[in-house]
Amino acid sequence: MEINTIGTLENSIINKIDNYKVILNNDEFRSNGVTPNYLNISNGLSSVLSSVNNLQEAASTKVTAVELGQSDDLIGATIANQKASLSFDMLMQVRNKMVSNFNDIFKMPV
Repeated sequence: MEINTIGTLENSIINKIDNYKVILNNDEFRSNGVTPNYLNISNGLSSVLSSVNNLQEAASTKVTAVELGQSDDLIGATIANQKASLSFDMLMQVRNKMVSNFNDIFKMPV
């Protein structure tokens, strides 16, 4: 990559960051009570929890259908069950990391 290209790229990134700063520091933006979605953690956590729940419900439905003989899709039920299990495991890892981070914050000296 040429030096001019790197400088142009750097200037582009700096301009984008400055634009975001202007948007976030805009009084009209704040006075309307509008908060950007990317700053709202509760919406993100809610969507992740509902996604994990939906995967678990779908897996449960498929496994029950196979157990009752209503479906022959044993492979599909197994895959759905593994998807639900993996998503729940990842959710628990995120939760554990968040708890660990909160504990680190609480232990910080004032």
